[in-house]
Amino acid sequence: MLAGDERIPQNMGHIHAMAGSFNLFAGGNLLATSPGYGGRASRYENTLTIEGTDQRLHPRHEARITRLELADDHTYIAAEAGDCYPPEAGLAKWVRHVAWMLPDVLVIADDLVGNGSPASGKPTVWRMDVDPEANEVTVDGRRFRVSPRSEQGKAAMVGQILLPQTVTVTAEKVRPRGASWVMCEQVRATTPDVFGGAGRGHIVAVLEVLRDASADAGTVGLVEGPGVIGAVVSADDRSRAAVFVTDASEEAWAVTFTVTGRSELRCLVAGLPPEQVCTVELGQQAGRDGETVHTVRVRRGGETTTSAAGTLIVASAGGSAQ
Repeated sequence: MLAGDERIPQNMGHIHAMAGSFNLFAGGNLLATSPGYGGRASRYENTLTIEGTDQRLHPRHEARITRLELADDHTYIAAEAGDCYPPEAGLAKWVRHVAWMLPDVLVIADDLVGNGSPASGKPTVWRMDVDPEANEVTVDGRRFRVSPRSEQGKAAMVGQILLPQTVTVTAEKVRPRGASWVMCEQVRATTPDVFGGAGRGHIVAVLEVLRDASADAGTVGLVEGPGVIGAVVSADDRSRAAVFVTDASEEAWAVTFTVTGRSELRCLVAGLPPEQVCTVELGQQAGRDGETVHTVRVRRGGETTTSAAGTLIVASAGGSAQ
């Protein structure tokens, strides 16, 4: 196409603008799906509209996966897709971090950096499509539930948007322009100013699969600390967390954050320099209502080494780190 071959653009009619999009299938149920026929624009996909702007379809502007790890108990993916948006998005960088904590928790965290241009004043929207014939969507504040219309052995899902604080969650039927039929039902988390005064914005979503559609979801919380975004899901006597480091240079770095949950913690820390020797310190103290506050410190130099994808696992058992 860049060389001027006219045959290629003629065959682009079925390509979708869907950088960063995801599908989710579990327990016999397609919980997060692609849009129906005609949904080529990114506003129909499971991705972002940034400052009122959707992605552009052009081979010169592509997304790329920057980190990938497939482990026994987790999967981690990071992708950069900021170049897929036109200048009016005011975007310098967009990294989408995805952690699947097997078997049933998905954490999706978006790190957006503005380019310093004045904000458009238009909303930024996090989107997820659902098949309305197979599933029903209910919204309660920042929480939403996707439930099978036929509960015979099919999984459900509970989602929650933790950041930004100004987000409003809705679910709306989507129809192609000029059509009467429903393409999909779309969960939308909308914020009026994702960059804020700091010129940087974060969106954190947690999706938990429930193998029993009538079961209750775990307790979800935000992981707090400078230069990190993430979430923790607690159920019974254990907590699982995914934490994404947004600022860690190869030369000098240190990360400190707290996770509030159960006494037993397993925490994936991602976004660190790959194959870097480091020291991990884990402290615990009693919190409110019987919870445990875990303080995690990771710094350069020591006896622990991050993986080739820049991850490590911190576990609370005996105060140890893996």
